[in-house]
Amino acid sequence: MTTGSTYGLLLLALPVVLLVILMVAQRRNQRAARDVQASVVVGDRIMTTSGLQGTVASLDDTTMGLEVAPGVILTFDRRAIGMKVS
Repeated sequence: MTTGSTYGLLLLALPVVLLVILMVAQRRNQRAARDVQASVVVGDRIMTTSGLQGTVASLDDTTMGLEVAPGVILTFDRRAIGMKVS
């Protein structure tokens, strides 16, 4: 192999390596979000992915009821759980 072809191969390999690194990071973030969503129980304070905070009032397989003020319960898709708030 010549030096020129080595640089050409390196130029093609770098974007592929970058894509693999990005895909692994995205998969790790998705797994972490799924773990948080699965660990939430009624009574936990959470923040949704859009930034709304409240207390979980009800849960089922696909939806959750989020109490954002006394007596005000909003229904969200369970995938909207962003993080637990301490």
